[in-house]
Parts: sequence; structure tokens; C-alpha cells
Amino acid sequence: MRYYFAPLEGLTDSIFRSLHSKYFPGVDRYYTPFLSPTVHRGLTAREAREIPRADTLTYEAVPQLLTKVAEDFLWLAGVCADLGYKEVNLNTGCPSGTVVSKGKGSGMLRNPEDLDRFLEAVFAGCPIDITVKTRLGLEKPEEFIPLLEERFDFVIKKEMMETEAVQKLMKVYTEYSGRSDAPKSIGGGTYAKSMPNVVAFGPIFPGDEVREHKPDEFIEIPKLMKNAQIIASAMYEMAK
Repeated sequence: MRYYFAPLEGLTDSIFRSLHSKYFPGVDRYYTPFLSPTVHRGLTAREAREIPRADTLTYEAVPQLLTKVAEDFLWLAGVCADLGYKEVNLNTGCPSGTVVSKGKGSGMLRNPEDLDRFLEAVFAGCPIDITVKTRLGLEKPEEFIPLLEERFDFVIKKEMMETEAVQKLMKVYTEYSGRSDAPKSIGGGTYAKSMPNVVAFGPIFPGDEVREHKPDEFIEIPKLMKNAQIIASAMYEMAK
């Protein structure tokens, strides 16, 4: 079990995190209250206190960034990288009315195409890992599955893609499907994130209709048999 400390604006600042880690050890990672980069390309005194050099901290911290502008995100992510941080967290979950009205935080979920372009830009250009904070849709939970499947499907850390386990799974998939698709994480894979070195595998093929979580969910028999072949071979490869 890993413990992550979520931020609370106005409370969990750098002093709080330092004292908490000292007197209540055991937290694996602290996320900072969100930082909002601007076109002025400079840190305020408060922001500078929130993200000192990473090697001066006695705990692991992840800066959280709040912006809808890819260039601003990449600038501040670069600053964080220069300070020694290995990861930044994108805030697409803040429900504050002021934040949402500016199209930031969970307001980014309102315009999926804009969100697509933003994610593509930041994941392509960021020098360090990106994780994403989001919520179960902007207004209702039913919005989350499409968001997870269609917007956040590539939010996987690069090192997970390079593990021996994933390479074996993709080797089997390619052998039996005849395809060379890149792996991705979609709806139904979230449970795997609670365990180290675990991923969800199958059963949908590219181009298939997504039927999960819908009435009369089913799979065609030929594709079920193909999945059985792939999974059996994958189990054999993993056991070697």
C-alpha cells in the first residue's frame, strides 16, 4: 500500500508538509497545492517556497500545475525539472467556480477537443513524468468512462511501457493478432494502479465497439477464443 498526500489550498504548504513528514512519517508522496504558471514566466515568492530544490527536501514532493495553456505548463514543468523534480501533476479536477469559469481545472473537461490538443502537446514536450488529477466528469459521474477511454488513455508512465512484463504481453499480442499497436490504458484498467508492476490486459481489440458498463455487455465468440489464446500464451511467457 502506498500513501499519497493530497493538497489543500491554504493549509498543506511547504512548512506543513515538512512538519507532517517529520512527525507523521509513512507518506510516500506529497502533492503541492496547485501552481498557476503565466505568460510572465516567473515564480512568485510563495511559489518559490512551495518548490525548493528537490534534493533539499526530506520527503518526496510532486508539484501540481493548474493551467489550460500547454506552453505555460511546459515552461513550469521545465522549471520543476531543473529543480530536480521527477514528476509534475496536471490538475484537471479542481471544481472551484472561479477556476472552472476560466476553463482550468475540471473546466478543461468541458471541451474534449481542446483537452486532447493540450494533453498531446504536454505529453510530447514535457521533460519529466506527468500524472493527472481529474474527477468523475464535470457535472455527472457518467461522463468519466468516456473521458478515461478517449482522453486519458495514454496517461501511462514511460517506464511501465518498458518493463519486461509489458514487453512480453505485447510480444504475445503481436504474434496472435498480427498487429503492432502501441499499448495503452483505458477504462477497466484503473484497479491495476493500486498494485506495483501490474497492468490490465485485454480483451478489446482496436476498432471494437466499447460495450463495457453498458446494457447487454457481450463479446463475439471468435474474439473470445482469440483472447483465450492470447491470455494462455501470455501466462506461459510470464511463467518462464
